[in-house]
Amino acid sequence: MPSIASGTLPDSSASAKPSMIPSPKPSSTSMIAAPGKSSVPHLDLNSATLEQLDQLPGIGASKAKAIIDYRKQKGQFSRIEELTEVKGIGEKMLEKLKPLIYVSKP
Repeated sequence: MPSIASGTLPDSSASAKPSMIPSPKPSSTSMIAAPGKSSVPHLDLNSATLEQLDQLPGIGASKAKAIIDYRKQKGQFSRIEELTEVKGIGEKMLEKLKPLIYVSKP
């Protein structure tokens, strides 16, 4: 057995087994890289949960609930711009959110 004192360590790569990593499950969230940030959520407005929406910048619990309520009343979003019809979300907020959200096709 090689000695640690001699400065050499045993080669563990020869006996290493490949690890089995399960493939990720599909969800309403995918990750995208944003300039200057490691990664930010990319959410589908038609399937995002209240908790996921709440994590978006500028969207707190009340706006997240308003988005969910809008979706329940009006049905699925057909385009991102519809988000401005939700109380408390204007053009400025929409511009901030556009890189972080998308609308799935029904």
